[in-house]
Amino acid sequence: MGGKFGFRPFQEKKNLELVLGWLVETKQIIPDAEVDVASERKYYFEAVRRIQSRNKEFASLLYLNDEPVGYLSAFPMQKQPENALLEFCYLIPEVRGTDASGLIIARTVQLASSGSCKAILLNVHQQNYRAIAFYLKNGWKLREKKDNGLQSMKKILLKTE
Repeated sequence: MGGKFGFRPFQEKKNLELVLGWLVETKQIIPDAEVDVASERKYYFEAVRRIQSRNKEFASLLYLNDEPVGYLSAFPMQKQPENALLEFCYLIPEVRGTDASGLIIARTVQLASSGSCKAILLNVHQQNYRAIAFYLKNGWKLREKKDNGLQSMKKILLKTE
């Protein structure tokens, strides 16, 4: 897959419906999951507004030749500043397994490192086996399984001096 990749900050007016669709798609991976689009929209985009008020880059779209192909929101946690949280990560199916995957991870590490974080935390649905395998391959370790069906994972960042 040829072309030029690049990141741009999420722009609510321009990208809201697209990213909401991706968010809903990830929720539908889970068998028997009921997705309340209205509550997902309200919860998720209130959170995006808060994190972008700290740094607009914390919620970014990945573009390939000016077409959006992925999204991530990752940021240093205010209550645990030694950790960053990868809150949402998505790539369209056509770019999965390409350089785009590595770019998303590199961007996440860059955002965490810029905040002097020592680790990146995330939660993924326990039944999202593809995502869990992806994160394990990219350095995350399994932590606890949560009662709400989520699997907690952690990636320790290497110090470079």
